[in-house]
Amino acid sequence: MLVLVVFCFVIAVPNVLAISGSDQAVTLNFFYGNRCPYCSKAEPFLDMLENKYPSLIVNRYEVYQNQDGQALLQKTALEHGVDMATLGVPIFFIGEDFLMGYGGETTTGNQLENLVKKYLKSGLSDIADSRYKTAISYLVEKKVVKGYSDGSFKPENSINRGEFLKILIEAKYPDQATGENCFSDVKDEWFAKYVCFSKARGIVKGYGDGSFRPASVINFAEALKMLTETFELTSNETGGQWYEQYANTAKANNFYLDGSEMSSLVKRGEMAEMVYRVQER
Repeated sequence: MLVLVVFCFVIAVPNVLAISGSDQAVTLNFFYGNRCPYCSKAEPFLDMLENKYPSLIVNRYEVYQNQDGQALLQKTALEHGVDMATLGVPIFFIGEDFLMGYGGETTTGNQLENLVKKYLKSGLSDIADSRYKTAISYLVEKKVVKGYSDGSFKPENSINRGEFLKILIEAKYPDQATGENCFSDVKDEWFAKYVCFSKARGIVKGYGDGSFRPASVINFAEALKMLTETFELTSNETGGQWYEQYANTAKANNFYLDGSEMSSLVKRGEMAEMVYRVQER
């Protein structure tokens, strides 16, 4: 973590605004105040970075007069472990790092550009210590999965049925998915072509009420069934419960994760590991 203190003010504000993102990109969040001289000094350098690195997105938030900007600043600062007693602008957040203050192009500017290059190179800011780093990096390279707009992957987050199925189909049948209106809750949404393609191939059947429930988080039993059916894997062993044959197939093909409980929710990192093992077996 890098910190440089050359700033204009300290502020305490309420925590009310959340951050979200969905597409892979490297994002730099810049918080500034109107008439803050150090903030104005940083603006031309940020413009240069945007022109130099087309994959970089710079979000600018004014905090002197904008209450939403103030709230977002405090939330982001708390998430990054900033000392709230010294919080001021300008401050820059990228991935898991932050820089506070701006001394010039040769000081803060160089540090900021190095962070940009770091995250552009790695692509994802939060997988270095993940046990699933190899699997995640493999699937990102194959363009099967993406990260979030803040440069993270969030390997500990859960994943829903629609998202999981999309990843399986892109891994096995890249750019082949088509279809819509195949379940009562699957019409023409982004996931429809993956769900309908899977239904046509017999990978999924849905529920007795005619729904698929794409937004429901997926557990290991469901995930192993979808993996087995998508990649057409078999095992000679069966079992009493409906999911046991899929667990046995996963074990026989080395994509069963030790310690997995069939009712436990699958995390994004675990999803990546299972798909990686199937493709690399």
